[in-house]
This record gives sequence, C-alpha cells and structure tokens, in this order.
Amino acid sequence: MFKHYLRPAILIGSLLLSWVSFVHAQSAEINTYRRMVAAGSARLQQGDHRGARDAFEEALRYVDTDSAAHLGLGIANFHLKDDRAAERELERAIEL
Repeated sequence: MFKHYLRPAILIGSLLLSWVSFVHAQSAEINTYRRMVAAGSARLQQGDHRGARDAFEEALRYVDTDSAAHLGLGIANFHLKDDRAAERELERAIEL
C-alpha cells in the first residue's frame, strides 16, 4: 500500500524541482536583462550610441515587456539618425 502513495509523492517532488528550475531560469534572464539595460544606459551617457543600441537590443532578447530597454533603444536610434527605428521603439515604450 505504501507504493501506492509513493508515486504521487515522486510526481509532486518532480514538479517542484521543475518549478524551482523554471523560476531560477527566469531570475537569470531578468538579471541579464537588468545588466544589459544598465550597460546600455552607461554607453548612452558616454556617447557610445552604437554600443548602447547593441546593449538594449541584447536586453530585449531576454525581456521584451519592459519599457526601459525600448526607451533606451529609441534614444540610441535617434542619436544614430535612424528615425524610423527610434519612433517604433519610443512608441513601444509608451505602450508599455
């Protein structure tokens, strides 16, 4: 009879381990996103608009639903004279 209860316990344990791995992966992606946004912001302040653009684009590969990277990318594109891309990113930042 003990074996009958063991299977659900193993299944629940496996699900908990999967959830912990999923949450950890999300945290790692969010940390990378934040690090890339910080790098992009620093590059904007230094006048390195291409480097800023690259950092913000990398950040958006991890999190696409936060306005900070879209705003930074819009500003970088504006300085790079890519008005169409700047407008698109700034509008996305406003939407978010």
